[in-house]
Amino acid sequence: MPTWSDAWLFMALSLGNGELSEVIAVADGLNHAIPTPDEWMSALQVLGSRGLIDHTEPLPRLTGLGRKTIRGFRASHMSFAALAAKLSSLPIVDEEPFPAPSTEMLQDGFKTYESRAWKLINRKRS
Repeated sequence: MPTWSDAWLFMALSLGNGELSEVIAVADGLNHAIPTPDEWMSALQVLGSRGLIDHTEPLPRLTGLGRKTIRGFRASHMSFAALAAKLSSLPIVDEEPFPAPSTEMLQDGFKTYESRAWKLINRKRS
């Protein structure tokens, strides 16, 4: 069953620029939190099984259905809880487990995000 976190990361994936550190930054901006590895895995499984993302390197990309679904979310200004309910209503079209990002890839994305954030913070202090 899709969760609020799955919806949150769906939005972050849709707004990011294809770099993990950017998707993390968007997620942090939306929710003032950094997604955990378990939240990433849950979101990838939920979104992948419903045909909303394709497995591409280095990050999954939204499919046509994913783009259409997220456009509807933005247009209606629904909450992440409502988006999670919408995700629940979508049929599962792929039972195959979505490939997990490596721990190294996630750690690199978090480190890059942290480094960029500190550079911005230090620039603002100057």
